[in-house]
Amino acid sequence: MPIGLRLAPRHSRLAMASSLQWERTPTFAGWSEPFDPRMAIQAQVTRTGFNGETGGADRRISVDEAIKVGTLNGAYNTHEEGIKGSITPGKLADYVVLAKDPHTITPSKIKDVQIVRTVEGGNTVYQA
Repeated sequence: MPIGLRLAPRHSRLAMASSLQWERTPTFAGWSEPFDPRMAIQAQVTRTGFNGETGGADRRISVDEAIKVGTLNGAYNTHEEGIKGSITPGKLADYVVLAKDPHTITPSKIKDVQIVRTVEGGNTVYQA
């Protein structure tokens, strides 16, 4: 049994995702309700949840890996990596522009970075 499945009952879902990532298994993030991807990235990078508790600190992943979990790997999971999941000519263009680079700020502040522009289907739908 993969380590991620053995850990899942005792740890958060993100522990399972990062455990599988650690085993080089493509992992993805998906939620059945609206969820802020900035918090998902922060949680995967810091391993700290909404309640402030840290779990599985040895399973932290980089900002790049966390972004990939929510974008390219998600598209791969639904067999849509040819049309979405990365900013590439010819692919669908849904993305946000952030006020700060999540690679260069304190990881615990990623969830607080302002969204300055949202693009859906190639059209700007929000501009700060």
